[in-house]
Parts: sequence; structure tokens; C-alpha cells
Amino acid sequence: MRSIVSQVSLALALVGILVLLGVFPHLQTVKSAGCSSSSLRGTYGWIGHGDKGGTPEAIIGREIFDGAGFTYSDVTSSVGGKSNRDKFKGIYTINSDCAGTMIVAFPDNSRFHFDLVVVDGGLEVYWIITDSGFTLSGITKRM
Repeated sequence: MRSIVSQVSLALALVGILVLLGVFPHLQTVKSAGCSSSSLRGTYGWIGHGDKGGTPEAIIGREIFDGAGFTYSDVTSSVGGKSNRDKFKGIYTINSDCAGTMIVAFPDNSRFHFDLVVVDGGLEVYWIITDSGFTLSGITKRM
């Protein structure tokens, strides 16, 4: 009986040492790594809030990612209480660490730049506009 208790105690101590050394968190990191532009494929809905030059802005849209770095979206925005509907096309790149960038162009040739973080295997994207004069961020979810 003492021998079994000693073996169990030794095994638990060994697991504790491995946890302290960070072996298990490393295994979890390896398991979750590995995004690419193909992580975003299909139809997504999105919402964003913030301000444009100090004026409150809220936006929503339906966006399609093709999994190869191209996207297009229908957009409804409200800036300072004035609503507008528009469309944009864009390009995006997702790195293996699940961070990425996107540039979108509207029909009037205005362009906006985004930083992205892909989460939950591509089911969600957190984003922020990086252009000067904007404080606008949001969440995109696969539909």
C-alpha cells in the first residue's frame, strides 16, 4: 500500500514540476497556433463604434471573406446622427500568429486601414481602424 501511495505522490510531484516549468502551457500554445488568410472564409456580420474626427460613429455590415485575401461588404453607418449605406471591397492578410491587416476601398476611392486579430478559429475577428482621425473598433462574427 505504501508503495502505491509513494508512486502516486511521485507522479503528482512530477506533473507539478512540469506545470511550473511551463510545459503544458507550451503545448496549448502550439495547439492553437496557425492562422492564415484562409482562416476567414464565408459570410460574417459586424458592428463597430467610436468616433470620426470627434463625431460619434456607429457602423454595421455584412461582409464576405473569400479565404484568399479578398473581401467585400455592405455597410450602414451613422455619423453624427446622419445615416448612410455603402459598399466596399478590400484585401486582407492574416499571419500565423492570427494578427493581420486589411485595406478597404469605397466607390468614392476613399481607403481605410485596419489591424485585425482572428479568434476562435476564424469565427470572430476583432478590428480597429488605424487611420489618423478615427477612434473606431469592432467585432466581426461568422454567420
